[in-house]
Amino acid sequence: MKKNKLAAVGVLGCAAVLAATPAIAGTPMPPVAPPPAPAPEIGAEVSVGYDTKYIFRGFDLGDNLVWGGIDLGVPLTDALSLNLGSWYGTLANDPYDELNLLAGLSYDLGGVELGLGAIWYYFPQGVAGGGVGYDDAFELGASVGASLGVIDVGLGYYYDFEADGSYIELGAESTIELSDRVGLVPGATISYGDDYYGISGFNSVGASLSLPIALTDNATLKPYIAGTWGIDNSGQPDEVYGGVSLSVGF
Repeated sequence: MKKNKLAAVGVLGCAAVLAATPAIAGTPMPPVAPPPAPAPEIGAEVSVGYDTKYIFRGFDLGDNLVWGGIDLGVPLTDALSLNLGSWYGTLANDPYDELNLLAGLSYDLGGVELGLGAIWYYFPQGVAGGGVGYDDAFELGASVGASLGVIDVGLGYYYDFEADGSYIELGAESTIELSDRVGLVPGATISYGDDYYGISGFNSVGASLSLPIALTDNATLKPYIAGTWGIDNSGQPDEVYGGVSLSVGF
């Protein structure tokens, strides 16, 4: 350690002497190399959570969902990022397990973000509570999100190859800062299905209210309450549910 420190001091000292000495005529000063560009930082987030009901796109898949997930963000350019993730959930009272593997690209236009992605849904046990069968499915999607003042809006389109149908969802939310570490986030969604697992038409509307609490600079606890209501004779249930999640970023 001392040797490296002394070597650094010696180099700085020589540089100072050279800077103070006038250049000899006809001898150009050596060019100064620019500092290396900082390496892109890979962001990671680990999350775990509990939900009183597993509500997925208006469908009630069961009670008492326990889940965990990992998400990675890899910057490719200043605006383009590669996103990778996995999610695993299980129902405490039913023989139901689900694994999702996700990959996508996001492009930041400055206030507007575009996304393309793919999801593979894998069901190890093949059945959920009540004996309803689930086949593995593959989905492609595209999304656009924008910040409109105090409101963030997003629109997503997803094509499910197993269902041979499409799902479209429009959402909006706003963050109200209650303190430096606590926020209040109301949100709402409306969705539409096109031959999407028996849904053709408007599917459901949803509303949620979450309370993200920054426990540390990297850890966030988020309790929430939400509701979903079927519309347009979709047959979707009306449900009120809630839960809590813990996310830690690296």
